[in-house]
Amino acid sequence: MAKDALPCIVCGKPLRNVLDDAENQPYVGTAFTASGHYGSTVWDEGFRSQERLEINVCDTCLLRAADAGKVLAYRSAPTQWLYTPWKPDENRHHTLKENEKEYGSAWGADEPYIPAYEDVENDPFHTPEELETARQGEET
Repeated sequence: MAKDALPCIVCGKPLRNVLDDAENQPYVGTAFTASGHYGSTVWDEGFRSQERLEINVCDTCLLRAADAGKVLAYRSAPTQWLYTPWKPDENRHHTLKENEKEYGSAWGADEPYIPAYEDVENDPFHTPEELETARQGEET
């Protein structure tokens, strides 16, 4: 069985890897990689380093962000980059169908994912304090 990919950085939804031997190749999600970003005060490694950051965003969070106008698509032109709002309408039906199969709901869970680990100390994504805070919120 494939190990889990990183969860969605937006909603926390668990994502599984498409390939059994993959480190982070999420199904119904996209991995984004950054070598650095000029302007960031936390990650501006640029090309001086071989290190990269990688995060995952589940497909439903990506669709929601696109619907809200928060995602840009760009392509190279002869003298500049051309940016336009990303409109994934052609893929929407397939995305929602795959989420229905994977999570039992076209849009997946709207609530942040809280893993049901028996052994909180071995939870790979959350500190025990984060889990306790989330569980207290569920009880109210």
